[in-house]
Amino acid sequence: MENSTARQSTERRAHSEERSECESELSKLNTRQERGASGGGGGGGRARAVEAAYHVLDMKSLAPASTCSVSTKGFHGMQIVHRYGPCSPLGQENSPPDSRQILIKDQARVRSMNSLTSNSKYATNGEGIVTADSFPPQAMTLFGRDIGAGNYVVKAGFGTPKRDFNLIFDTGSDLTWLRCGSNGYQPSESSTSTNATCNSGPTCNFNVDYGDHSSASGYFIRDYLTLKLSDMYSDAFSNFYFGCGLQISPGFGSADGLLGVGQSGNLSIISQTDQMYAKVFCYCLPESDSSAGFLLFGFDAQRTCKTKTTTPLSRDLNRPAYYFVNLIGITIGDQRLGISSKTIMDSGTVITRLPSPVYSALRSEFMKFMSKYPRAKPTTQQQDQLLDTCYDLEGYGNVTLPNMVLQFPKFQVNLDPSAVIWKERESDSQVCLAFAGNDDIPDKLTIIGNHQQRTLKVLYDIKNNKVGFGMGGCAN
Repeated sequence: MENSTARQSTERRAHSEERSECESELSKLNTRQERGASGGGGGGGRARAVEAAYHVLDMKSLAPASTCSVSTKGFHGMQIVHRYGPCSPLGQENSPPDSRQILIKDQARVRSMNSLTSNSKYATNGEGIVTADSFPPQAMTLFGRDIGAGNYVVKAGFGTPKRDFNLIFDTGSDLTWLRCGSNGYQPSESSTSTNATCNSGPTCNFNVDYGDHSSASGYFIRDYLTLKLSDMYSDAFSNFYFGCGLQISPGFGSADGLLGVGQSGNLSIISQTDQMYAKVFCYCLPESDSSAGFLLFGFDAQRTCKTKTTTPLSRDLNRPAYYFVNLIGITIGDQRLGISSKTIMDSGTVITRLPSPVYSALRSEFMKFMSKYPRAKPTTQQQDQLLDTCYDLEGYGNVTLPNMVLQFPKFQVNLDPSAVIWKERESDSQVCLAFAGNDDIPDKLTIIGNHQQRTLKVLYDIKNNKVGFGMGGCAN
């Protein structure tokens, strides 16, 4: 017992000395920064480089909040909130899953994306192959992407009289579908509801099989879609096609369905609202689980998210629903790492995936920058496979993190400091590097996940094949 007590005392002293050394180093960095800002001495250029290379983050800002800090008054756009945060409308899901569960689902989605060879065609009931552009020809089985953690939800209205439903927001899916029945959408209660007819019969059935073996099946409906964009006005669309789900697997929890915001096929909300919105939309994911972001379409999206910095938007014929961008590098601190792989912007993936050589270099630079902090083992076996670079920050009021920047051909996008690390849900003090390698595909796909997209205003102009990024948070 005495040896154990002595060892613990020694470990506490070592930990305290290491923390003091780290805080002393931070003080030196701040002193150099102040000297550079005042123009004194010959170190101004170096000081400016140091200033651009790191952020100081208050550890309290990473703590989960128990109350929602969102006010709907004066808010512009459809609110996007975290599915498991205090602002979530899915009350029974407010008790969040642990990190292991979230990351298992996230990895399943990425593997599904990696293995996807074609989602531009839909297999029918033995009657041949039809494209989504020819909808609705006959009954369909749609091969969907893994839904992953389904982190964000939005509210949309359906039917007459309008009834609101809470839907998972997904830029990687084309089809919008609702849970139907006594606890969901009921066609008989809407005066404007009609079945979508197919060539093969009076109803048009669908079945969506997702990569994680979850599924939704039922039949297609046409009814009013209403998007509430402010306290003052809404946009309504008649004869909006969506799935009426009769059999929903448990993986969707208490969500009422899914809002498909992918860019391919006539089933997507992007295509069905084309005449009013011209295939333009913008979203901003909130900075924390206790705040809200927004989703906007058309002119409102352009006005709210206007930016002079855009990059070409492209498609991959094997993954036509996804939004591909021309990412050419990522900077950590003052070290730039080149990227030559295809890159997807995805709202449904949580942790950004990088080709293994790029991730290894990023991890190495991150470890150098964080060398003053005590290392920690991942809290779960699953995270040992995905998030492999973790630190125990118990006793630290602040953490100094390297600045990270996404590099595009003509501009760069600074990531929010909180997007650099993943805060363990099972620990008050443990954080991990919020990036992972992507080893499951020969062409080394890069995926920019929603954790790294937080506070960015991402504007998509599909007809003009460009995407823009605005910074400064989700206030609109």
